[in-house]
Amino acid sequence: TELPPDATRPSGAYATREEKFRKALSEFEALEKSAPRHLRPRARYYVALSRLELGDVAAAEKALSELAGRKDKDDLIPSLARLALADIHRSNGQPQKAIDAYGQMLQDSSFLLPRDHVLLKLGAALEEANRLKDARASYERLFQEYPGSVYAGEARQRAEYLQSARG
Repeated sequence: TELPPDATRPSGAYATREEKFRKALSEFEALEKSAPRHLRPRARYYVALSRLELGDVAAAEKALSELAGRKDKDDLIPSLARLALADIHRSNGQPQKAIDAYGQMLQDSSFLLPRDHVLLKLGAALEEANRLKDARASYERLFQEYPGSVYAGEARQRAEYLQSARG
């Protein structure tokens, strides 16, 4: 939402969403150039996310693909980049690419992000692809394997809904 022309912006506020992400892009690009070497991939990740928010999907996807291929042990950036790429595929109408990517994350012992989150995203992608039985299985796996997950309740509701929708 934009502020009326005569409104006073609070300090640090932006007139538009685009202005906010252009500023973030500029700051992260500068950080990528000036940061110590070990912090540059993190800055590059945020450059990619800023580009994505600004609609430059191709540049974001290219940068995220490069980051996803990094082999730095114990570095979250490759895992974060892989998840972001799968989300891009899902939002760009490429459900099978997203489903494959989420599935690979679940199988990869080097993937450092929580599996319950990936299972929820996989279930949603399967649902969007109208693979309802597989979606239900993903949701059921989530709440069975991760009963304490913050996503367990939502997964149980989705699984029950899909079971009842089958009629």
